[in-house]
Amino acid sequence: MSNSTTTSIPILRPPRGKYHIVWLGCCVGVLYWIFESALHVFALNDGDLLGQILTPDPHEVYKRLLFAFSFILFSIYAQFFITRIKKLKDSLFKQEEEFYLILDNNPVGIMLVDTETRRLTSQHLISRSSI
Repeated sequence: MSNSTTTSIPILRPPRGKYHIVWLGCCVGVLYWIFESALHVFALNDGDLLGQILTPDPHEVYKRLLFAFSFILFSIYAQFFITRIKKLKDSLFKQEEEFYLILDNNPVGIMLVDTETRRLTSQHLISRSSI
């Protein structure tokens, strides 16, 4: 028999910073500004593209800034809740590890059951005995 070794291929993922969703919202806001400018140039024949991007009419600045800041504010809101969920998840895993550490190292037999008396979890000593 031959020894076959399996090698795992590392999964390449883009680096993610602390505020990657906020940066994504900023990029979407800038892209909206450019697409809105292109819409005015090509659909409405309203000047040239560079002029629409850099020096639009005042009412267009108001509208574009309103939508761009809406994207940015929504991304800040989403980032806040994603960060909060990650912290809660980490805290839950830590508490679960502490629970099982206490359960496994307790010299007294502990067994958790639900309302239908089904065994949910127990220590190693109780698991080995016949219940």
